Amino acid sequence: DTPVVEQVNWRPMASALLAALAAVGLEPQDVAVLAGHSMGGWICAVAAALSLQPFPGLLLIDPVIQPLDKYGPPFTSESDRWAQVVRQMTERRRDAFEGPADMFERFKGRQPYAVWHPQVLRDYCDHGLSAPSSGRESSWRLLCRPALEASLYPAASRWDAEISQELAVLAQRRQPVTILRAPSIEGGQPFEGSQTDPALAARLGSGAVDIFMEHVNHFIPMTHPDEIAKHLQRLASPARSCL
Repeated sequence: DTPVVEQVNWRPMASALLAALAAVGLEPQDVAVLAGHSMGGWICAVAAALSLQPFPGLLLIDPVIQPLDKYGPPFTSESDRWAQVVRQMTERRRDAFEGPADMFERFKGRQPYAVWHPQVLRDYCDHGLSAPSSGRESSWRLLCRPALEASLYPAASRWDAEISQELAVLAQRRQPVTILRAPSIEGGQPFEGSQTDPALAARLGSGAVDIFMEHVNHFIPMTHPDEIAKHLQRLASPARSCL
């Protein structure tokens, strides 16, 4: 019963984020820090550029905002290899478990989950599954099905994910942005290194702060949650929401 999912365009997700904030009655100025990791960082940057009002702060955690030469078509051989390996890896992911405890036991010794903070992995297992919906279904299933997740990755390197114009908008506004990024590792395994443009802070102008984290991989929030919490606490005002 694996669903067939076409490749996804990320841009509507940025508009959906702004719509979700409006739906719960939050204006951009009510959100002290708009924070996102990986694709979520890309979405936060685009949403901030689309917003008619500035956000007090952005925290982009190893966002998938790449150097211009990584976008295509034509694609670089490295981009092609990365997309193919990640898609195959994701589509092969186990999708059915006896429950959260079973998922935790299966994942805790496997990469990349083996290096995640144990509580983060437990939270993922506790909240990332849907319970059996009927007597005919005995397995707990991933809420984000592997086919859907796999459909997200190819968009990362397509031209419609290139956001120089949006970054220029944020730079013109002097949008406060903190960027946390891992080292870039050419030819490494997927998620071993960062896809973030090392020059991203320069492209974002005087409001941007670049923080290079040397001994981490792409999964910074999963491996270093306490570090992320410190940045959120530093950036957030006690009187405002943090999303």
